[in-house]
Amino acid sequence: NFKPSGSLYLPKKVDTKIGQGPSFNLVEFLTYDDRGNLLTFKEKGGATTKLEYYGLTDVGKTDLLKAKTEADGTTVTATTTYNYKSLVG
Repeated sequence: NFKPSGSLYLPKKVDTKIGQGPSFNLVEFLTYDDRGNLLTFKEKGGATTKLEYYGLTDVGKTDLLKAKTEADGTTVTATTTYNYKSLVG
């Protein structure tokens, strides 16, 4: 399924089916930013992931993933941060 967002059609969810069983929701894409970058999604087991991207002022890094925070419904979360080296030459 897709949901329109301005001029973009962004995924809303991913359903799957095993054998002859009923289809079920594997992942749901909850929010996007104005540029179409996925901000939050929720997996079948209930884990929610939040994504953060570099902005327009981060020359050479715009729209690249900056941080990912995973929460499984407990008070414990895991955050991974990313940094990128500029391409030279």
